[in-house]
Amino acid sequence: MTVRFEISSPSGQRTITIDRYTVLVVGRAHDADLRLDDDPHFSRRHFLLEVAPPACQLIDLESRNGTLVNGEPVTSTRLSHGDVISGGATTITFRIEQDSPDASTLELFPGESAHAPTAPPATSGVIDVDSGGTILQQIGPYRILREIGHGAMATVYQAGHVDGGDIVALKIIRSPLSVSETHRQLFLREARLMARLTHPRLVRFHATGFADEQIYLAMEYVSHEPFHELALSMPPRKRIRFACGILSQTLDVLEYIHSEGVVHRDVKPANLLLSNDGGRLVVKVADLGLAKNFHEAGLSGITSEGEARGTIAFMPQEQLAGSRDVGPAADLYSAAATLYWYLTGEFPYEFLPGKHPIAVALSQSPVPISERRPDLPEDLCEIITRAMMTDPAKRYQTAAEMREDLRPFLRKAGE
Repeated sequence: MTVRFEISSPSGQRTITIDRYTVLVVGRAHDADLRLDDDPHFSRRHFLLEVAPPACQLIDLESRNGTLVNGEPVTSTRLSHGDVISGGATTITFRIEQDSPDASTLELFPGESAHAPTAPPATSGVIDVDSGGTILQQIGPYRILREIGHGAMATVYQAGHVDGGDIVALKIIRSPLSVSETHRQLFLREARLMARLTHPRLVRFHATGFADEQIYLAMEYVSHEPFHELALSMPPRKRIRFACGILSQTLDVLEYIHSEGVVHRDVKPANLLLSNDGGRLVVKVADLGLAKNFHEAGLSGITSEGEARGTIAFMPQEQLAGSRDVGPAADLYSAAATLYWYLTGEFPYEFLPGKHPIAVALSQSPVPISERRPDLPEDLCEIITRAMMTDPAKRYQTAAEMREDLRPFLRKAGE
């Protein structure tokens, strides 16, 4: 499945064809993915196209002159086959290439059309097995016990192997119908490569597979608690030490995976599993490499605004804009943004009604943490600010360096 953008600008005509998840920033900036520097109407970063063939979301990046689709101004819209994006002397026509005679109602997921997107059932592809009069759900060799979480691309269950053994967290991927067998196998291969990485604070991969038209990942099951529940009754100074302790353990993991040439790309509170083991904080880092694997295998869907706030709030601009050159400094930005959230209870950006989270994150700077929490130590605010600089070269370059600067905040008062 592919989509095509037919571009007509003052300098001529050209066509771009895309067959996998891609993010394109369109504008006059030298680093724009689709550069339109021949049209002065366009802003440096005018709008963003998030493409997950055959779907495409257009998001205006608070451009100076606005973005039109079929002659109407938009801030964010899902494009349909034949839609025309315009601005100044430039037009871009969006087309879906496929065999069906009616591309405008092409199925994205079972029961979902381009005009009326709805999420597929959470248990799609899971089969029922009759065992001694008890109905159990099973996929591949894993028997599902209960749902423990779900997101835009997957549902996670607590499950056990039919032959006994450890309880696992079973992630079942919602795979679009348009994804080829080649791309499914690419995802599984990349997931298995991630499984070679072992660290005491990394959630372990047990197995990956494809059964009943579903991709599944079996991972270590970690019983964990939300940060706010663990830190609820802590006085401010202890809460700082607790939050910095989480980051210190997380940075241990990042130092290890970066030394192996891997970037996590999705460090955020939801992927740091916290537990209290007899009064001792234990952190496990989950979903290593899965964000990149989803995108490159074509398994990603369009990011919803609700999902965006919980993920994009922790992503640096170069990653959000779809750069393929995301390095370790991106993970350190995300780690600092997570610490920001732990200490303030708020996202680094002001996500105001009527503005798409992606547009906010690409056009604004984070709110300084000292404005959210004037009582925080100045040195701690400087660490977070440095790690969250827009320019990756101005951030910490290694996890070890950032962890060392956090060390004073791990000590009790008076030590």
